[in-house]
Amino acid sequence: MSILEAIPVVAEFFSSEEVIPDSWCSGLHSGNIGDIFYSLPTCRMLNINHIILNICADPCFGARVLNEQAARALAPLLLAQKFIRRVTIIKSGVPWEYANPADLGVNYILDSFRASYTDPRLHLLYAHAVPFNLMVDGTQPWVTVGEEAQEQRIKQEPYIVVGLTSRYRRFNHAYYEYLFRNVPANRVFFVGVGSDQIERRNIGGTVFQTANFVDLAKLLANAALFIGNPSFAYALAEGLKVNRFVEVPEDNNVYPLDGSGSLLHMCAPEYVRSKIFEALALDASLASKEPLPAVLLANMPYAQFFFDTGSGFNELESLSIPVTKGTHRYSFSGFPQDATIRSVRYDPVGDHAIVRIHRVQLSNQTGERTLIPTAPANANYIDSGECYFTHSDPQFLMEIPEQFQTGLKEIIVDMDIAAIGQAEVTNSLYPKFGVLAAERDRLTANRDELAAKRDRLVAERGSLAAEHAQLVAELDELVAERSHLTAERDQLAAERDQLTIQRNQILASHSWRLTAPLRRFVRVFAAR
Repeated sequence: MSILEAIPVVAEFFSSEEVIPDSWCSGLHSGNIGDIFYSLPTCRMLNINHIILNICADPCFGARVLNEQAARALAPLLLAQKFIRRVTIIKSGVPWEYANPADLGVNYILDSFRASYTDPRLHLLYAHAVPFNLMVDGTQPWVTVGEEAQEQRIKQEPYIVVGLTSRYRRFNHAYYEYLFRNVPANRVFFVGVGSDQIERRNIGGTVFQTANFVDLAKLLANAALFIGNPSFAYALAEGLKVNRFVEVPEDNNVYPLDGSGSLLHMCAPEYVRSKIFEALALDASLASKEPLPAVLLANMPYAQFFFDTGSGFNELESLSIPVTKGTHRYSFSGFPQDATIRSVRYDPVGDHAIVRIHRVQLSNQTGERTLIPTAPANANYIDSGECYFTHSDPQFLMEIPEQFQTGLKEIIVDMDIAAIGQAEVTNSLYPKFGVLAAERDRLTANRDELAAKRDRLVAERGSLAAEHAQLVAELDELVAERSHLTAERDQLAAERDQLTIQRNQILASHSWRLTAPLRRFVRVFAAR
């Protein structure tokens, strides 16, 4: 029996396209609504065209909430995705991740990722794919809202969408008040439920309210920037690939999946502020006038240069400066002038990271400059110069040329930090694992093909060996027969020679000569 027959259907929605009844491929999801949108790439790969939303609002199920109002608001946006043709809302009140799809009469249970063993920091988009052994691509947009969204964006002033909830937080309200200081209130829209609006504190802006999530998606699609923490609004921004900054706490399973998004705690606050003014096409000088609070500086990642003057690398003999994601130039000065520095160790950041060092330049007190090579000391994976560190102590080692070992004035590092934090690095490696898995499969197929060829050649070799053995046996038989015939020939030749001797003896004998007239008479008589 289908779950649609056992549990009352609250509502049902169809796309405008005609669909053959037996063409449904169904997927059941019990929320949250952000999780439902993170499941869409998996749904597409599974050819799911019928989404069943199961109302499940009991907080004892991992604080999962999917109420009827949200489900109804979600249905039109789901149907806006071209591959989804039907949305059914049911109300069972319980989740179904441990159930067998066949027992419920559905093709797939999308909640099953919760019952699968996965890394708790694996992004929810990828986690949904794990139970089905799929590799989905989170770097491309997976949410669509129609072509008119881009047209609307051209006709209006740029604006920012802010979505802050009380959960999944890292920063307090002072951080956001600093970011949005001097930002015009008419260029900021706040999204979320009513209880979320308290999080805006002293930030000016307009509350955007709608009963249809299609309108919310269009608002986000037209936005110049999204700033917020993990929520349904952020899931939409991620799916639309809107330029975005997201605040995430420790051990979170939602974060930007491509270069259009950044983690707030991995960016300098003044950098985020400059991006806000840039997105709104405002005077950038207004952004730089606000001094950075000391409490924000304390939370920034730092790069550190250790220099060895004979005592090895240690904290006392080091220099550090704050760093941010992206490609930047960093200058380190203040090295001891009365000591000999033979080598240095560069720690680009004290966390999991993806780093590419473009160049390192030294200068001394006499004005000489030189470039020195760098070598990653403990990278876990290197791809075309991009170093992946899946631990919190990434290191590069550098040897100092002799003429710069004394009087070292400055070290300039041109560096690109693509990711900081375990979540970002894991997420960046995940697609590469897919590429490596595909390459492994290709090599495995090649190996199997070569093994099959080897087996065929071994079989041919065995056949040829048997044929060779048969020919050798036949040859041995022929050699034996030849030897036998040779012996017979030799025996006959000996007999012939003996008879020749005997004939010659007879012809030379006295009796043969005496009987010659008689033999002649016999021949004449026989002729008549």
